[in-house]
Order: sequence, then C-alpha cells, then structure tokens
Amino acid sequence: MKMLKWALLGGAAVAVTATAAQADELSDLKAQLEALQQRVTQLEAQPTTSLPSGYSLMSFRNGGAVYDAVPEKADMRELTSVDNGFTIGVMPTADVAPVAEVTVSGEIRTILVYNGQNDVKWKERLCYEDLCFEEKFKYDDSDDQLDVRVRGRLVVTGKADTAVGEVGGRIRLQAGSPFDDDNSVDMNQAYAWWKFSPSWQLIAGLWDSTSAVQAGIDWDFTGPGYTGLLGDDGSTEQMRLVFNNGGPVTFAIALEDNESDDVCAGNSTLFQTCYSFWPNFLGYDGLWVAGANRGNDLGDVPAIAGYIAYDSGGVFLQLTGLWEQDKRKYYWEYSTPFSFTSAYKNADDNWFVGAGARFGLGDVATLTAAAFWGEGYQDAVYTLIGPDDQYWGASLGIIANVGEASRLEIGGAYFKNDDAFFGFLEESWQATAGWFWDPVSQVTVFVTGSYAWNSYKGACIHSPDGGCNDADFSYKIGDFDQNTWQALFGTTLRF
Repeated sequence: MKMLKWALLGGAAVAVTATAAQADELSDLKAQLEALQQRVTQLEAQPTTSLPSGYSLMSFRNGGAVYDAVPEKADMRELTSVDNGFTIGVMPTADVAPVAEVTVSGEIRTILVYNGQNDVKWKERLCYEDLCFEEKFKYDDSDDQLDVRVRGRLVVTGKADTAVGEVGGRIRLQAGSPFDDDNSVDMNQAYAWWKFSPSWQLIAGLWDSTSAVQAGIDWDFTGPGYTGLLGDDGSTEQMRLVFNNGGPVTFAIALEDNESDDVCAGNSTLFQTCYSFWPNFLGYDGLWVAGANRGNDLGDVPAIAGYIAYDSGGVFLQLTGLWEQDKRKYYWEYSTPFSFTSAYKNADDNWFVGAGARFGLGDVATLTAAAFWGEGYQDAVYTLIGPDDQYWGASLGIIANVGEASRLEIGGAYFKNDDAFFGFLEESWQATAGWFWDPVSQVTVFVTGSYAWNSYKGACIHSPDGGCNDADFSYKIGDFDQNTWQALFGTTLRF
C-alpha cells in the first residue's frame, strides 16, 4: 500500500508539470498570433501606392502570341509561329489575359546557290519573193555560277484590346534576296487591323493583294528556288473588309492601288519602253507605253479585289477576282533593214481571276493546287507582260511529311501568255523538289532543286504591203527557247 501511494503521488506530480508546460506553450502561441494580427492591421492602415494612369503589370516571355492577322505564305507562317520571337504583354492584373501584346521575331536565311543555264535555241528565216533562207541557231549560254546569298527579316506584330474592339498591326523589314545582291532595307509589309465586331474586320496597309490565290506551290511551298510565276510579295496598298462569323466561310473585298510595278507603267514620264529579251543588233525598237504623266497609277480609281474561301481545317477552297482600270495608250515598232511596222491602241481594263485548293491527308501529306487567268494585270505574275496581254497558268504540289521533323515539297507549274509581245516570255514549264528539316522551330535546313523551260515570243517582220509570207521581203525569227536549272543548299535561323 505504501508503494502504491508513492506511485500515485508521483503520477499526479508529473501530470501537474505537463499541464503547466502546455499552458505556457498556449500562452506563447497566443501572444505570437496577437503580434501578427497587430502587424497586419498596421500594414492595412498604411496608404496604398497606385501606379499612374495607363500603367499595368508587364510580362516578358519567349515565343509569339496568337494574332488575328491576314493570311500569309508558308515561309512567313513559320517566322511568326508561336514558338519564335519574344513577346511583351501588358495586363491590368496578374490573373487575367493580357490587354496588349507585342511580339518581335526575325530570321536570317543563307543559301549556297548554283545557277545553271543550258543552251538557247532559235531559228531565223529570210525570204525574198520565192527565195528563202532558213538557219537554226544554238547558243551555249552555260554561264554557271556558284554564289552565297543572304536575306534577313525583322517582324514586329502587336495588338491591343480597346473599347471598340481589337486593334493590331504588323511591320516587316526585309533586306537581301535569294536571287540578287540587293542589301537595301525595304518595308515590304506594313498593315493594321481593327476587329470592330465579332464577325467584321477592317484591314488596311501594304501586303499581298486580296486577289492572291492562297494555295499552290507559290503559297504553300517554303522555297526558295522557284516562283510558279504566280503572285507578288507585299506590294499592294489596300483597304480590305473581311467577314467571318466563326464558321469555315470567309468573304473579303478590298479597294487597292492600281499601281503597276512594270517598266511599262508610265512612271513620271510620257513614254517608257518595255523590256525586250532580244539584243539591239536585230534593229528592234520596242513596245512603248504612254502613261500621260500619271505617275505609276494606271487609272483614276482604285482596283477592286475580293475572294470567298472555305476552310474546314482539312479542306481549303478559294475563288478570287480583281478588276483594274487601265487608261494607258501604247504602240509598238519593228524597225529592221527590211521593214518598218507600227501600231497604236488604247489599253483595255485589266482583270484577274484565280482559284485555289488544299487538301490535308492527315499527318501524311498535303495536296495544294492553284489556277489563274488574267489580262493586263501585272502584279499577279512575276514575269513581265505587256498591256492587254491575256495569260493563264496553274500549279500543283504535294508536301509529304518524312518523320516528325522533315518534309518533302514536290511540284510543278505552267504559265502561258497568249498575247506575248516580241521578246516577252510566252510559255514556261517549271518543276521543283526540296527537302526541309526542322529539328526545332528556330532552325530549318534545306536542299532544293528546280528546272525551267522558257520560250520567248518570236516575230515575223515584213514589208508594209504584205503579210508574213514568202513574198517581198519577209524576216521571221522563231521562238527563243531557254533551259535553266538551279540547286540550293541553305539554312533559315529564326529568333
């Protein structure tokens, strides 16, 4: 019993000691909480520092943003993808989407190019009454060239949410070219957009015509090394209205400057001579165009262009069209030792229609095609045409994926000028193939090759009193055929 009594007394003492220790810990914790509450109260009582009006939180991140810009060609789509460049964002608070963003991106494309030019063939025939002489000519113009060429681009794209809708814009500076040594800086794209309603968008500035066909090898192939002879690159000033209610169908109509960039446009003088392929020793004087001191404008009103497109992701279909006033006057002359011939005419208005289609075959390949038909509209084609020349053509290509990081681009194009003037390109066949490797979005390594067969318009120069026959003096020059090919190796590095 004595031992039990001492044990009970010991346990009671331990319990009292533990209770006292817990009471001390609770008191300390309570004191700490009271001190923290006092600190919070003091902080809340301090006056807040507000940013000046118009200032918000700012963020910097790698990569681009999603912009509701105009449709772009393949090489531009790669440059402005969300993986390239860096973006500055402005937001009112940290938990909402940015109200303004600006993305800066750029690329340097360097190519090692080998240009080969094969033989050139034509024939000449000279007749006097019943006596004719005909001779075939072949000129080996194998002036092959190996060269290194560079093109640089810097692109700034931005947008801001306003009380009347989203406003954005893009400027592209470019210098150099894969086909010449021009290193001057050119602002070849500068446009802005205003999405003033969920379905309507106004776009104004300088870039591809609204009538541009957004398919075919000119649009969907990465290049360089071919043109397909269709389309121009960012050279048309315009105001475009676009409608899309969120579905696959898009309508667009635009007023565009009817400026022509060929040397027959008149420029700032009364007459200009169009380029002729033929050398001066033939005695050819030229095709002359009266611009009536109009500057480069062909008419008194802007051109009207538009398109309708259907895009479901896997299928893209498009129809385009353009009308352009042309108030030029032109005449041509042949002056040889045997004859003199001239003619004079008022130019007809210019027009252009085009169609494009693109079909995606899953992750395997993409088929792309384009066709066009026009008259007198110079900006639609890369080759020079004369006033009232009617032309047409088409291109077809396939983009085949080879693994996850590489692809093949294989295609061809055809162009025909039904009214080609003496010395101008009348017919052209082109074939191209290329391999492209993109280990990351910032790097593209490529090898391409292309071949073209070009035929330039021949002439029949005759005496004033007869047709092109074997009577009197008659001098015939057959079509001038030229074969060219090109091989390229290069890199495109983006930042």
